[in-house]
Amino acid sequence: MRQVKFYLTIVFGVLVISSCSKSTEPTSNTTPIDSTYLIQHSTFEKNGQPFVGSWTFHNAEDGDTALFTNQGRYFDTDVPSGGGMYSFRLHTSDFLNEYNQLTQSFTNLKSGIYSLSVWLKYKYVLDPATFPPSWIAIIKSNGGVPVISRQNAVDSSTWQLQTILDTLTLLPTDTLTVVLSGGAKNGGPSAHGNPLSVDNISFRRLP
Repeated sequence: MRQVKFYLTIVFGVLVISSCSKSTEPTSNTTPIDSTYLIQHSTFEKNGQPFVGSWTFHNAEDGDTALFTNQGRYFDTDVPSGGGMYSFRLHTSDFLNEYNQLTQSFTNLKSGIYSLSVWLKYKYVLDPATFPPSWIAIIKSNGGVPVISRQNAVDSSTWQLQTILDTLTLLPTDTLTVVLSGGAKNGGPSAHGNPLSVDNISFRRLP
């Protein structure tokens, strides 16, 4: 079983209800100087070319190398105001409970309030019963049952800023993982065809 499936078995985690907000317009950066950024306005380009940077891409289908052989499948020039030249497209998976995901993980962090902000949009607004929603999450783990703060992506075909706030008590050995996930087939007749685009992502500890 692939490592990526750690992020898929949400039902075995402890789901934490966290606050979620959205906006349709970028806001000015008024972050206090003592905020700690772990991801700061991450976009998907380098020197004018598509680029995943520090993100790890987990593909739902074994052996799928399209990220490297067909970049147009995952990168899109449709971006939010204030974003880079490219956004990243997380396709809905045709496989049961297997997801296309981007992740970043961090350890040795202080306890506090953590904020994950993502600009995102769907290609279409479709029936969630047939097209299961994409989602974003902060996962705390330390070898045991993970603690998961998760929100379904805002159901919109225009760019929205979605934010999760989570208060976390951490040990130095705890790992925090940011997960950006496409949807997955849930047994319905179809799941393919409604990717989630993401861009301009920030993750930080508030003062």
